[in-house]
Amino acid sequence: MSIVALCHEAARRRPEAPLFSFLTDGETQAVSLTRGELHQQACTIAAELLARGLTGRRVLLLYVPGLDFIVSFVACL
Repeated sequence: MSIVALCHEAARRRPEAPLFSFLTDGETQAVSLTRGELHQQACTIAAELLARGLTGRRVLLLYVPGLDFIVSFVACL
């Protein structure tokens, strides 16, 4: 089973389950992401990449530390 299929199945089974948390200073939680949120946001970005004809192409992900990189990485998968 692929990573994409695993993410999809996890979001379908328990969309409200926490998946990632970002700690701004190594201790204080700034933002978190549930399975469902990751799936929804990654699908939105993936659809945009497909619409731009970038299937199979390389993309450069430039992000400050945070959850946006994770979402974008999963979208690229």
